[in-house]
Amino acid sequence: MISKDDYVGDYGYNRFVDVSSGSLSAGWKHWIEDIPVPLHLLKFYNEVKHKRKDIVVRVDNRPTNVICEGGEPAYIFPELGLAFSDAPELKCGGIGMERHIVGDWVYYVRSALIRNEKYKPSNKDGYNVLKTKNFAKAIKNVLQYVKPVEMAWLMEDKEADLSRAVMNIRAPAQEVYHKALGMGRNAIRQEIDNMIRMGYAPMTQDFKEAFALMESQGDDLKRVANYKPRTCFVWAKPDKVEFKYSDEDQVHVVYNVQDVPENIKDKIAVLQIGGDGDAVMDVGTKISNTMYWVFV
Repeated sequence: MISKDDYVGDYGYNRFVDVSSGSLSAGWKHWIEDIPVPLHLLKFYNEVKHKRKDIVVRVDNRPTNVICEGGEPAYIFPELGLAFSDAPELKCGGIGMERHIVGDWVYYVRSALIRNEKYKPSNKDGYNVLKTKNFAKAIKNVLQYVKPVEMAWLMEDKEADLSRAVMNIRAPAQEVYHKALGMGRNAIRQEIDNMIRMGYAPMTQDFKEAFALMESQGDDLKRVANYKPRTCFVWAKPDKVEFKYSDEDQVHVVYNVQDVPENIKDKIAVLQIGGDGDAVMDVGTKISNTMYWVFV
């Protein structure tokens, strides 16, 4: 049985183990690794795998119940997620089988790259799906629409994580900064009156505290409150590391972690200690164990 560390999919690992073990005991005959599947889906996947050796399966959907040849009930997965071996955690699409109303098997392909104009974009079960009874056409649809994730798309997809990290860094300084300058109108009016009568030395307590705060911490508070670092997105794959600076077009690829720039490597080492989403000023934020935004 596949280990929890090696398992990939949105369907819970413990539930998957129960389904797989139960179907094995029931005598189900058709499998992709430890995944019980319909015979036609097994043939479908095997042909896809023959064409694209780097495609791997994920378990993202619920199983359906069937009866084995011996009469025992079992559960199988009529749809599988697809990813690529260098980034199995990133789902790129899916394939599945369903019985047509007249009894024929229908092959379907699911991908965000598909735009099925028969459906509205809000209908994800139709708009991003192509169905056909033609086996060769189904294979062609997989090869055309299930593609590896590209760095540019991934950076755009993870932009919200970067924005959240920077906002979390800015927030404490902005709170102190705004609180210091957020005194009431009466205090401002009194201080203006005092300034007019006596000069610019602050007299009210609120203004004194604001002046003292800005004299001692003003530069640091302004820097943090307006923090906008240069960023680099890092994607660590099993066989290589890709990284791209946000203000450059080039995607850098290295096949040895020692070839990653020292400042990036050191900051990733710091981020690996923390949790996903933690933001560290002048270091970066961790998205997952394989993806990081580094502040450079």
